Amino acid sequence: MFLPCDPTNYNIDLTTPGYMEKLFQSLGVDFALGEYQGRDAYRISCPYHPDPGPSCRVYANGLGGFNCFGCKKTGTLSDLVAHVRGIAGPTSRQEALQYIASLNGYSQYIDPFKNCVKVYEYRDRHGFVVKLKRFKGYDEPGGKIFDQTQRKPGGGFKWKDLDEKALYMLHNLDKLQFVDTVVVVEGEKAADSVNAALKAWGLDNYVVATTSGDAGTWRDKFIADLERKKIIILPDSDVAGQDYANNVLNTCIQHGLGTWHASRRMLTEWSTTT
Repeated sequence: MFLPCDPTNYNIDLTTPGYMEKLFQSLGVDFALGEYQGRDAYRISCPYHPDPGPSCRVYANGLGGFNCFGCKKTGTLSDLVAHVRGIAGPTSRQEALQYIASLNGYSQYIDPFKNCVKVYEYRDRHGFVVKLKRFKGYDEPGGKIFDQTQRKPGGGFKWKDLDEKALYMLHNLDKLQFVDTVVVVEGEKAADSVNAALKAWGLDNYVVATTSGDAGTWRDKFIADLERKKIIILPDSDVAGQDYANNVLNTCIQHGLGTWHASRRMLTEWSTTT
């Protein structure tokens, strides 16, 4: 779950032209742009020790970092900013990130959980958050209201023109590689419910539930994440749920994956004999 001090909650893109220069100037730090190991690196006098050098390199890739070749101190850009500004305590990194973000004209803190009933994190195979899908409630006819936001490489989120990869991906992707059996359901709430049941049954190390979202989100490309898995399809009882299940089934048949249709009652019975 995201914490308030998580850098991905801040709209920071250090590659913005002039961003790093503006940051150094605001801190009263002299700098020179150079290169180290094939990437841009700003040279500054290290604030952690007397340094006639300058021997400290500051990098603008990702969320930023620094490395001093004199005192061997390393850390994140937010660590450096907190030190220079004299910020200490458990919220020092959060305050430093707020300061960095504010220089680029953004509101200091972007809370992806604001005005939401539930937020679902979609992670890649390595566990990094790719997007957040937010359930914001119901409209007047009773339909569910969702929106999605994609994490930007430099931090923060974009709310429009999401990449195809982020728009259509499997939930719990970081966990699929460690199990032999995958339960495919429609919707994140259903996936969470099944995973909670699997954990209660002691099967969470062997089986994981996943979804691509609502009924119209299944794509054949997901087969790449399901290769060599046993697939259990757990459809909703409505027409949209059946259509979703059929789309999953067709993909699995085309690629020769063993597949079972199941009901929640069948899954419960199966758990007691596995």
